[in-house]
Amino acid sequence: MRTCSSIFDRILDVLAWIGAGLLGLLMLAVCYDIASRYLLNAPVRGLIEFGQYAMLYSTFLGAAWLLRKEGHVKIDLLTTRLKPDMQARMEMVTSIICLLISVILVVFGTEVVFDHFKRGVRDTTELALLKAPFIAIIPFGSLLLALQFVRRALNYKKQIESHRVRKTNDDEKRR
Repeated sequence: MRTCSSIFDRILDVLAWIGAGLLGLLMLAVCYDIASRYLLNAPVRGLIEFGQYAMLYSTFLGAAWLLRKEGHVKIDLLTTRLKPDMQARMEMVTSIICLLISVILVVFGTEVVFDHFKRGVRDTTELALLKAPFIAIIPFGSLLLALQFVRRALNYKKQIESHRVRKTNDDEKRR
């Protein structure tokens, strides 16, 4: 199991680097576009499409990695006031709810991708690219996110069990 977890972590690391690289390329492309537009009066064709898809890919390539690092935004006004075992319970429940949402994104996202592929749906932008290859990142990234939510829920379950064991041992020592 550790080997699978290690491989999954490496995959998430690589995908996060790719997502970060896309954002870096987007920054360079926008700078180049601004310079070429104002200095040469020649804007870059297709930059808007590239920007849209680069942001989409960056989001879905990095979401599971960010979750693994516990880097997503949290509102912890309530949870910081709770005991550690109750915090772990709430985080586990949150992970399960988010897992279900991610699975919904995988299922419906996959249906939409296949529908777009089958019908040959094109983007309504300047380049009129096929949409299916670009939106396929949504169910793929959501699947990675779902797997990471499973791992997260299991980690919190272990924490809850260890708190229960410690509490049982402390209770036995008091007797």
